[in-house]
Amino acid sequence: MPELISIEEAARITGFPYEEIEDWVKSRKITSFHTRTGTRMVDPENLRDFIAHIEHLGIQKLYLQLVIQDKEEEADEIIAQYDDYLFCLRSLKNIVLRLQENTGFLAEYKKTISCQDLEIERLRLEKRNMEYELRTLYKAVLKSGLSLDAPKSSFDIPTDAARRISLPVTSLTLSPYIRKCLQKLELETMEDLLRYARKKGLDSLLKIPGFGPLGLDQLKFQLEKHKIMNKAGDSDLYQYIINEPDS
Repeated sequence: MPELISIEEAARITGFPYEEIEDWVKSRKITSFHTRTGTRMVDPENLRDFIAHIEHLGIQKLYLQLVIQDKEEEADEIIAQYDDYLFCLRSLKNIVLRLQENTGFLAEYKKTISCQDLEIERLRLEKRNMEYELRTLYKAVLKSGLSLDAPKSSFDIPTDAARRISLPVTSLTLSPYIRKCLQKLELETMEDLLRYARKKGLDSLLKIPGFGPLGLDQLKFQLEKHKIMNKAGDSDLYQYIINEPDS
């Protein structure tokens, strides 16, 4: 049996309170023995091992507390940064709303730009039509020997018509193969497609290998949906399209 000491002696040697060592004994955290006189004795070696164990746990606890503290400080810093970011966003939103309410500048600016874009498309189309007219007239001049005055545009193109005519073919929902066929024919805009349809007819697309009735129906449906042609194949846009003269 190892050399035993009393709880009082253990408290004096280790510096831990008598009551705490007694609790360790009662909870069987350390080894103890009863003497014949009823005095409870403890094993000093076992006591030292237990104290070393709880001191190690204390160091681990302290380390974890420091880690947690660092993480809390890091989290607080991140939260503060997000608070600053949200504050900036709210401030910017308020500024934009105030600007819109007071002047309507942004909405008016966007509207102006949109109208200018449509006007540019309309003028571009008129310019192209004039070029076709010039080619036709020039060809007639060469054949007849007549003199030619400076040509004038024979009509104005409405903005909505210019918008529809200038739409790219990619704005239509078509299968990849149909798109590829139109691309090979260099049909890039509704203007190109209308000129082709009036000159050769859309049904001529069926001569292309793999371009079947379903593909043609798909194309016609999309043209009707975007108000380019009606079911009968007629279009109010034809009046604004001048066919390129034969070379």
